[in-house]
Amino acid sequence: MQNDDEFSEARVKRASTQCSHLRGWLVAQIEYSKVITMVGPLKREVRRLTQAANIIQVKLKEQKKMIYNIERAIEQYAKEYEELMTQSGKFKHEIEMVGTKVERSVNLLKSLSEEQGRWTKESVSLTQQLNTLPGDVLLSGAFLTYIGFFDQNYRENLLKQWKNYMKDVSINPKANLSLIEFLSHPEERLNWESNKLPIDELCTENAIILKRFNRYPLVIDPSGQATQFIMNYYRDKNIVKTSFVDGNLMKKLESALRFGTSILIEDAENVDLILNSVLNKETRRTGGRKLIRLGDQEIDLSPSFQMFMTTRDPTFNFTPDLCSRVTFCNFTITLTSLQSQCLNHTLKMERPDIDEARSNILKLQGEFKVKLRNLEKQLLKTLNEAEESILNDDKVLNTLVELKKDAEKIHEQASQADKTWATIEKTSNLYQPFSLATSRLYFVLEKMSNIHYLYQFSLGFFLEVFHKVANKDNTLLQDEEDPMKRLEILSHNLYSTLFQRVSRGLLHEDHLTFALRLAQIRLQQINHDLDEDQLAFLLKGETIISGSRNLRNSIPKSLLTDSQVRQLEQLSDLKSFHDLPTHITKNLMKWKKFVSSNEPENNVPPTWEKLYKDKTEMMFAKLLLIKTLKPDRILSSGSQFIEEVLGKGFLTLPELDLKYIFESESNCKEPLLFCAQPGYDPSTKVDELQKQLGIELRTIAIGSQKSYENALDAVTFASKSGTWVLIKNVHLSPQWLSELERLIHSLPSPSPSFRLFLTTEFHPKLPPTLLRISQIFVFEAPPGIKANLLHTYLSLSHHHDISVKPLERARLYFLLSWFHSIVQERIRYRPLGWSKGYEFNESDQRTSLDTIDYWINKIGAQKKNIDPNQIPWEAIRKLLGDTMYGGRVDNDFDQKLLEGMLQELFVPECYDMDFKLVDYQQGENSFELLMPEGNKYGHFLKWIENLPTSENPTWLGLPKNAELLLLANQGKSALQKLMKIQNVYEDLDEMNENSLQTQEKDRRPTWMKNLEKNTKQWIPLLPKKLPSLEGSKESIEDPMWRCFNIEINKGQKLLQIVSHDLKQLSLLCKGKIKHSGYLKNLLKNLDQGLVPDNWKQYPIDDKVGVDRWMLDFGRRIEQLITICKSKDLGRAKGIWLGGLFDPTAFLTATRQAAAHAKEWSLETLQLQVSIDSKEKVTPQSFYITELVLEGATWEKNALNVTDKISTPLPKVLFKWVKNTEIVQKNIITLPVYLNSTRLELLFAIDLPIPNNLSENILYQLGTAIIIWKKEL
Repeated sequence: MQNDDEFSEARVKRASTQCSHLRGWLVAQIEYSKVITMVGPLKREVRRLTQAANIIQVKLKEQKKMIYNIERAIEQYAKEYEELMTQSGKFKHEIEMVGTKVERSVNLLKSLSEEQGRWTKESVSLTQQLNTLPGDVLLSGAFLTYIGFFDQNYRENLLKQWKNYMKDVSINPKANLSLIEFLSHPEERLNWESNKLPIDELCTENAIILKRFNRYPLVIDPSGQATQFIMNYYRDKNIVKTSFVDGNLMKKLESALRFGTSILIEDAENVDLILNSVLNKETRRTGGRKLIRLGDQEIDLSPSFQMFMTTRDPTFNFTPDLCSRVTFCNFTITLTSLQSQCLNHTLKMERPDIDEARSNILKLQGEFKVKLRNLEKQLLKTLNEAEESILNDDKVLNTLVELKKDAEKIHEQASQADKTWATIEKTSNLYQPFSLATSRLYFVLEKMSNIHYLYQFSLGFFLEVFHKVANKDNTLLQDEEDPMKRLEILSHNLYSTLFQRVSRGLLHEDHLTFALRLAQIRLQQINHDLDEDQLAFLLKGETIISGSRNLRNSIPKSLLTDSQVRQLEQLSDLKSFHDLPTHITKNLMKWKKFVSSNEPENNVPPTWEKLYKDKTEMMFAKLLLIKTLKPDRILSSGSQFIEEVLGKGFLTLPELDLKYIFESESNCKEPLLFCAQPGYDPSTKVDELQKQLGIELRTIAIGSQKSYENALDAVTFASKSGTWVLIKNVHLSPQWLSELERLIHSLPSPSPSFRLFLTTEFHPKLPPTLLRISQIFVFEAPPGIKANLLHTYLSLSHHHDISVKPLERARLYFLLSWFHSIVQERIRYRPLGWSKGYEFNESDQRTSLDTIDYWINKIGAQKKNIDPNQIPWEAIRKLLGDTMYGGRVDNDFDQKLLEGMLQELFVPECYDMDFKLVDYQQGENSFELLMPEGNKYGHFLKWIENLPTSENPTWLGLPKNAELLLLANQGKSALQKLMKIQNVYEDLDEMNENSLQTQEKDRRPTWMKNLEKNTKQWIPLLPKKLPSLEGSKESIEDPMWRCFNIEINKGQKLLQIVSHDLKQLSLLCKGKIKHSGYLKNLLKNLDQGLVPDNWKQYPIDDKVGVDRWMLDFGRRIEQLITICKSKDLGRAKGIWLGGLFDPTAFLTATRQAAAHAKEWSLETLQLQVSIDSKEKVTPQSFYITELVLEGATWEKNALNVTDKISTPLPKVLFKWVKNTEIVQKNIITLPVYLNSTRLELLFAIDLPIPNNLSENILYQLGTAIIIWKKEL
């Protein structure tokens, strides 16, 4: 019905509303019936379920009750469990705490045990330190107070002496005390190194002194390293640098005193006395202020004020007053410190990996030591500050752990460092010989000033050369990878570069000396040292003490002279030359060829050369042989030896290239000093360079006060603008040069293109400080007549026009050029050419040309030709001889020589076609040189250029053998100079009798053994006693007796001094006495073969060695002994005039005796000489022996020309006669000199000459009498 559409609610409601309601009721009933039908069973089920639920509810209540009881039980159990767990947690925590404490205790005990072991050792060490503390402190105090002034070698010796003195008074310092470790901390030293302090022992010691000074330091700093360090180290304190010559010094010092900044004052040699109050720290307090007086005002003194004074001159002697007010600190570099610097630089370039590893190890070792020391301090501080148990203090335990880790790390690092260091040392040792040789090279430069005052070289110059060679950009190293080959290239490049750079500033005669020293160092570098005995024989002067063998009878006199045999005897005493005499006697023809050869170094008998397997040893042995038998070839043989050691062409110098030097080898802070001999003007070199580069140049000639100011202003301006300054003739004011040097040093930031050029002649007062900062170039007159004449004649065009009429002018110009060249060239042969090195120069030539122009213009102005006879020859000769050239001559016999040359050249005959410039007639050696034809500049120039290159001393009027004498003297001089630059012992190790007696073997230095050997030879040469001269009243009135009495007194005093010194030296060599300063000076002189200054109490040739001097002195004493025994005081037997201490006093005494005996006036007496006379002596006469005639020979009772340099004269009778008794006919007046140096003219004598011999020839030959000859 519900689903019937017809009965839907809507249709019913449309049909009838009431029916719709009825329909609703019906529908509801039907639904209700359905529900009733459905609910009935459900109700029954509800009732059933309700009954079941009631049953279950009862059971539920029972279960809840049971659950409640269980929960109560659980709660009780939970509470009990919680209590148990709490107790368990407490137990676990306590267990953990106990475990931790146990672990900490174990670790603490372990750590403290380890620290205990280390600290126990330190405690033992501390006990030892406490025992030695007084000695350590005393030694350290003395070190800080006194030792700073000395160099490293002297410091070591001084410390040894102090320790010995302290040991004598039972004050013992620590046995292996390191003052560096004792007085400084590692962190301090690391800080110093970071501030550019060189890493070596000397500089570290000096840094300690600068850190711990009480009196303000005065630093000796030649290299500038100390100044750089101080400026870096005190940079944070606003340190100010000034100078004692700075006008603002007082303002800067006042500011530093007031505000507590540091100040560094340079040029301490100019210290101002106004600083005395500051140096003495003379302060006073006013209220709360601390005041110090500076000049006329009082200034507040800040406690942080520090002052440093420096000087760059290590030779300056400060006053004792200043020395007592300052603390000296000497930064003068030493061999060891420079070797370390060179090694470091070489490793950086060649093995940067090794250098880096080495630096890292040193750095890490220092850092870990610093960290360990800081941790120790922190641990002690933490333990001290711990308030509870240290087991509960994590800070203490962490510090201990960290300390342990660092200690282990340090140990591990040290172990690893030892392995790495072994590798580093092995690699470094490969470069050690090179770095040692490099250091030795610098100290050779330091010693070069012993040869000549001009040879001053700075450390900066040497390092600049070294760095240029040891540089990655060195093209010689680019294609080579092998380390040893690279090192060999470096060595050769360093030697050649240094020789080339240094030789620019050396005289040509010193090139060989310097090269020989370089060769010696090179051989030391490659472990090929020269035999010490052979080297000593080469360096020592000619000895006159015969060797242990007598060879005169076995070697013919036609082969070797007595002097050569004596030298051969000495040479044969050397082990390697022991068989040489035998070889000579068995091969006489071969050795005769050697002796007579012009090049004996190339003609040594081959059978002798084959005895040497090593070529270097053979070449050195050849040099010794040449020195012994052919000294005139020493230079040539020495050159061969040098090229064998240092390479072919080593001595060949490249042409001077000033442009390259300007661009690559000079800088704005380094003056270029051109030093020239008189007659050479090097300023033209600068002018040419300026024109080539186009840089502005200002030239100033020194001479007036205004020029000094202009020069300083010009240098200041040019240093800012980058231009050049040329200051000429600075030798005219050497004192002002110190001011110039200070200005150069104080220039703040000069322009890189700025250059300062200086020209000077040789002058001994040139400031060493200026020479050391300058590049020096030496210019000498060209050697040889041709070169000299060419230079002289070419210079004419700069000042005079040779083409000016009359035509005769050109010939006189050439004649003057020839004369000027001869005059200058003879200087090379002094004392034979001239007695002195007169400074004839171009100004003499120019003024002479002006004189010639004056007279020629006066008699032939506007004329094409003039008659030579009209030329006033006498006036020209007089002006040239007395004024232009003669004005420089101060020896009468040199004046005669000059006038004689003028008389031969400036004569009318010089215009003849066959006029002889040179006319040497001596048997087969005759030679003529005619005056050139022509009257134009080109004619004479071509003639000069065509002159032969092989010249002869006869061109100068000298003996033919003069060249051999010159070469021999030059060779001997080179060896003497080589001795002066040897690095002989610098200190004397103290040796006592006990130490020597306990030695199984003689371990003394070679020089000491040689000296002992020499003293044994010298002592027998001296008489034990010189008796006094017996006198009476009559004898006292005799001038001769008084003269010899004075001689004997001098001899007695000097004999006592020499004998005592030799005995002391003998005892010292045996170790029986200690050395003193006096003995040390004696040792240094005697080891070099020089005569000590204390023994030079009479004039003698400076070139005489100590062997020759010893025999000479012994002979002088023997002569005085003979005179004492003689009734006539030796007049009849003959007196060795050169053997008297004062020969002029003896001549005066004889003159007085003759005047007294004859009752003549002294003014009327004149010496008359008779050679080889047989007359008996009279009161007015006496015999003189051992006179030597130089430049001539005595034949047929007259002087004659000879090629021999010297000839001994027989006994000569000297007789005082009246002037009226002497008949003047065909005689020449000859000078009598003390010795061959001709520095001391004693008197003159007249000797006959043949009628056909001109006295001018003899004067040109250098004829003179010598009373003392070096060669016996």
